[in-house]
Amino acid sequence: MAQEPLAAAPAPRAPMMVARASSARDFAAGLVSEAAFLPRDALADRGSVLESAGTALRLSELHADELHAAVLRGDLRALADCSGDVDALDATHGVTALLLAAGKGKLPVVEALLARGANPSRQSGKHRMTPLHGAAKSGHAAVMTALLDAGSNVDALDGTGCTALYWAARKGHVAAAELLLARGADPEATGSDWRPLHIACANDSVEVVALLLARGAQVNAAMEFGITPLDFAASQGSPDVARLLLDAGADVNNRDEKTATTPLHRAAIRGDWDLVTLLVGRGARVDAETFDRATPLFAAAEYGHLEVVQYLMDADPDWRQHSSPVHAVASNGHLDVLDHLVSAGVDVDLTNAFDVTPLCAAVLSGKLPIMGYLLANGADVGHTMKDDRAFTYLHFAAENGDEEAVRLLAESGADVDARDEFGYTPLHIAAVHGAVTVVEALLESGADLYAEGLDGLTVTDVAAASGQLRVLQYLQEHGFVHDLERPHPSDPKVTPLSLAAADGHPAVVRYLVELQDQQLRLSNVGGGGSDDQATAEAVHALELRQREARYDALISAVESDHLDVVAFLCEVGAHDGMLEARDTTPLHTAAGLGRTLVAEFLLQEQHASLAARTTAGLTALHVAATTGQAGMLKLLLAFGAAVNERVERSSEADLVGMTPLHFAALFGHLDVLRVLVRHGADLDALTEQGAGALECAKEGDNAQVIPHIIDFLLAHGAIEKDATAANVRTCCFGWF
Repeated sequence: MAQEPLAAAPAPRAPMMVARASSARDFAAGLVSEAAFLPRDALADRGSVLESAGTALRLSELHADELHAAVLRGDLRALADCSGDVDALDATHGVTALLLAAGKGKLPVVEALLARGANPSRQSGKHRMTPLHGAAKSGHAAVMTALLDAGSNVDALDGTGCTALYWAARKGHVAAAELLLARGADPEATGSDWRPLHIACANDSVEVVALLLARGAQVNAAMEFGITPLDFAASQGSPDVARLLLDAGADVNNRDEKTATTPLHRAAIRGDWDLVTLLVGRGARVDAETFDRATPLFAAAEYGHLEVVQYLMDADPDWRQHSSPVHAVASNGHLDVLDHLVSAGVDVDLTNAFDVTPLCAAVLSGKLPIMGYLLANGADVGHTMKDDRAFTYLHFAAENGDEEAVRLLAESGADVDARDEFGYTPLHIAAVHGAVTVVEALLESGADLYAEGLDGLTVTDVAAASGQLRVLQYLQEHGFVHDLERPHPSDPKVTPLSLAAADGHPAVVRYLVELQDQQLRLSNVGGGGSDDQATAEAVHALELRQREARYDALISAVESDHLDVVAFLCEVGAHDGMLEARDTTPLHTAAGLGRTLVAEFLLQEQHASLAARTTAGLTALHVAATTGQAGMLKLLLAFGAAVNERVERSSEADLVGMTPLHFAALFGHLDVLRVLVRHGADLDALTEQGAGALECAKEGDNAQVIPHIIDFLLAHGAIEKDATAANVRTCCFGWF
């Protein structure tokens, strides 16, 4: 019942009472969790209750020796002929013949085995059950009598810490339980958290509960987390059991230790009128709050139990002072309960601790009738969340892909171009999530397709960046896409194509390239006459923009290491001819970031030039050495890069004469230096300023690395020079 501000309505929860727990501890932990509030139809398949560790032996699967086979057949003659240890264990499941016979209720066989000296208290099987456990579990009172007469320990614990009385109570075997109690069984004996009374209440075994209480079972005995028998009865929906417990002194206001849930909360969740009125009549506090401040009224309302809601509101005149259930009611779609609350004066715009209103809760969970009701009753359609996203209801509906909610909110006056914290409109959000029908609804409601977020991105941009092909196709088919080469307001290299490439969406990249080709074909259709020159100039300008966009997309794909996108863009010619315009190549980019697979593809498949230089005079090898990409360095050298390649001409004069060794020394990349030296780097090479590798190393920024770089260079024969490399370092840091 925690108020999750962004959670959808909870799915129907399976009753813990019929969950197949792996252990008693798991069962108890589950009961006190929030899911322990059980719905009305919680009692499916009572026969399978708690099929846990010590349950039915699979007798039909046993394929044992002659003794066990005779027991299974009930063949006394064959049994008499069997020789050997009467307490021998079955080879398949490790059980004794007596446990088999007791579990099957074969009294003559049990008597025969006991006569042959079988141990009535011998534990066997995976869960270390005695024959008495097996007989009690199956309800075979006559067999139990024989075993007890033979000296079986009435309070023996099996491997799960349970007594025979526990098993009789669990299965509702009244006669078996009565026999055990008559023979001195302790109703409180247990080696686990479970007592017979707990399991009897959990299984709605009224007669067993009455019997145990009459024989002294502790009515308020608590399991882990403070769960009492009355909690089980309330969760199970057992007014008869609850009445027995209350008559015996059960604490009607017990609060479990984990959630502070009371029996009344559990009954209210079920909408169990008989239980709720019984508990309130016996003194249950209607204003009791769980740790998350939920009252029984909140519990009943959350699950849509109108009659119980009305009863609890009448029983607690101060119900308005507690946490309001209206948000949970709206989220779960309980229109009748909502109407009752609003009619009683609950504010339709009431906000909870998370600034969620009932309308927001309804939008988040997609409850259209609730939205309509709240809007018809004056809910503010323009509320903005005071969280880190500043979403409006339309933003939430768009994020959920809820077309009907979007149309309803827009028709009710919601601002279709409202901005969230990042300047995104609901249309941006719908595009990011690929909600085509919502995009359509917003555009039909007048949303601005070209609205920009604070980052300058349009709806087309975010759709491309998110890989939402269907959104782009819709926009194109309906004539909305006119900005495929539209430059970003602050970075001309950012286009829908580059965004799709950067995020690795090959299908979107292919689609946008196809649109470019289509656009170019249409532009090439000239009208003749004096317009031909203007047409040619326009086509040339378009071709240039497309080439730039594809090249920028290729660089983005290389940066993000999306080889499939790189390969496709190279296939359509994006690899060539843009070094001068962009001052980098895909290989330079791959080298600087260590994208070895991409670099290998560019070298091997696209024959990328190792000699290509930036305006600063740097080759890909210089870049790899500068950024410390030792693996990339090996790859480039393997493809023939010159290990002593000098910067011959540069826009930065201080870089002239530098080799990869100088760059590696300057930036403190010892692993790169090792690779270069192994490949024959010239330790005596000087820059145009006369600086060697040692001088470059001394100008580095990393004081911890510099001594190791210097020691390495000296150890390999480097000689100190008088020149300085300070200007080189400043220039390099600025360029990179």
